[in-house]
Amino acid sequence: MKNLYVLLFCFMLFQPLCAQWQSGAYMSWEEFLQEYVQSEENETDEAISADDLLWLENLANHPMQINRVDRSDLQQLPFLSEQQIDSLLVYRQQRKGLLSLGELQFITGFDYFTRRYLSLFVRCDSLMLSTAIRRPTPKPHTLKQLLTLGKHEIESRVDLPLYRRKGYRTPDKPTPTNYYVGNPLHHVVRYRYQYKREIAYGLTTDKDAGEPVAKQGFYPYDYWSAYFMLRPKHRPWSFVLGDYEVRGNRGLLFGRMFYGGREQILNEGRRNTLSFRPHTSTDESRFFRGAAAACQFSAFDFMAFASYRKLDARYNDTGDTVRSILQTGSHRTLSEITRRRNLGSFTFGGHIGYNRSAWGLSADGYLVRYDHPVWPEARFYNAGYFRGQTAGGASLSYYCNLPHFTVQGEAALDHRAHFATEHTLLYRLTRKASLNAQLRYFAPDFVSIYGDALQQSSRVANEQGLLFGFTCRPSSRWQLKGYADLFRYPSPTYTTVQGGAKGIELSLQSQWKTQGPWYLTARYRFKSRQRTITGYKQLEYRTTHRARIAALMQKRKFELNTQADFTYATRQTGKQSVGWMLSARTAWKPKSVYQLKAFASLFFTDDYESAVYAYEPQLYRAGAFPSFAHHGLRGVLVNNWKMFPSLTLGVRASLTYYFNRTSISSGIAEINSPCQSDISLQLRWQL
Repeated sequence: MKNLYVLLFCFMLFQPLCAQWQSGAYMSWEEFLQEYVQSEENETDEAISADDLLWLENLANHPMQINRVDRSDLQQLPFLSEQQIDSLLVYRQQRKGLLSLGELQFITGFDYFTRRYLSLFVRCDSLMLSTAIRRPTPKPHTLKQLLTLGKHEIESRVDLPLYRRKGYRTPDKPTPTNYYVGNPLHHVVRYRYQYKREIAYGLTTDKDAGEPVAKQGFYPYDYWSAYFMLRPKHRPWSFVLGDYEVRGNRGLLFGRMFYGGREQILNEGRRNTLSFRPHTSTDESRFFRGAAAACQFSAFDFMAFASYRKLDARYNDTGDTVRSILQTGSHRTLSEITRRRNLGSFTFGGHIGYNRSAWGLSADGYLVRYDHPVWPEARFYNAGYFRGQTAGGASLSYYCNLPHFTVQGEAALDHRAHFATEHTLLYRLTRKASLNAQLRYFAPDFVSIYGDALQQSSRVANEQGLLFGFTCRPSSRWQLKGYADLFRYPSPTYTTVQGGAKGIELSLQSQWKTQGPWYLTARYRFKSRQRTITGYKQLEYRTTHRARIAALMQKRKFELNTQADFTYATRQTGKQSVGWMLSARTAWKPKSVYQLKAFASLFFTDDYESAVYAYEPQLYRAGAFPSFAHHGLRGVLVNNWKMFPSLTLGVRASLTYYFNRTSISSGIAEINSPCQSDISLQLRWQL
């Protein structure tokens, strides 16, 4: 009897532990996006770009072996701090490898939520042998081996609209702007080869809806993109040819490496560095075309890049001055086609850094020259916009990691000595609580052609801000996050005719994992900013309250996410707007070769100011966070079927029906019906 009690006690003791002692992911890709990527403010800087989304999804679909990853591999994951990476590598070294992902709970700094995120991007199906630590560095693969040991993937997706927009009807009096030249189909084809992280090359071609095929200078499609990247293991150098992106530091000169909501970004505490990666999405504007190379010697790292590509631009009547550089990538009407790739842009830049385990310094710079002068028409809001033919900038950045503090920042000057700076402080009170703060100052005339920092406006310019945040874990399965962001625009903006407009944003989020299969999330966000009163020059405060309650149930083959969203928007002059949405998302995988996903929502909003947001199930490499306004319902059904070991068929059907509208959209994009439905087909072939 005594032995029976001992066995029963041991069973009860280890039962909670076994719940996480699994080799598979603790969450799905959709749930990661729902939790980590803020989906309810698409108009702000927090909206994740298409290429970031595609990059993360590729990492999730090719999880790394946790007993083989190095520091640079883990630094790709935005939710891991330097301290967490250090703790994982030290634990793995001491234990000679991990037996299961369940061991993550024994590593310092890995709370339940971090383990949940990490399980989506790593796997644990083999051990690091104890002799592997003492054996000499393996001989690098030859180029022939790198080109033959990897995996090939071909993807083709076509989107079929089951409606007709006004622009596809032949007008009585055709003009360059009142009809689409091409058909309404959207088609994208991708080819990709990859061997671990050592080599990758690919080709992407894309035809947007309304664009012509094999005419008007299209061969046969509008967009073509290719890349070749070589990053041999145990070599200090790497390079990329073709289309690529440059990311790094705090985002003052180049796109930031961090993404997600402010709660996540402020808690990262990552080293400052500048790096490149292949451009794999269908985004036709935010990338470089040319070559980039990097090398590392001891604690020093260097990078250089050069690019020349054609941009879309709108010229003045005489055709010698650019009025605006276009970034939509749409070439559907004759007017859009005449503005297609008519401005040459040459860019080069570089980086030098010195990094130690606890601190680091780096310097970055770039120069860009256009083949025509860029001179926007004078408006009350664009006095500080770039004007001229040549632009550039240089910056210095730093980071310092101490046992309880992480301080990092960047200061930059543009080609006319206008100043911008951003600094972040992370203070770890205990293992379960931390405080953070951010200070930013961007001069009104600061010019950053490629910048994308943690800001409220769309440009790294004309903004001052002070942000405070906190993270608290009262228990291993309960997490609280929040922040307060105070900001000011010294000069007039597009929505404020006067300088000195102010605003504030507050956020509080709670996440709780029950002992059962339920995962609960509650979020509240308050945002108030000054904008011009319609028809007047005075400013008024426009305030938006957003609340969300979500409950997720996860089983082995089934998961269900229910969600309620509420929005209340007010203006100081008296206008009020209310919106709400009830939605449910489910996934069912009865067999390893078959998966079914569905989404349904009912939404009621007074106007676009009270619009609501939600993540919908998508086909592979096609993520999005749509918004919903007016009165209606939305339904989505996605089916993925692995017909053969190397061939997968995906089908997606969607339907939107409005109760209070007789047409959708306006202009040549108008649909003369309250119903909008689409079907998408996708084939993926993997070798």
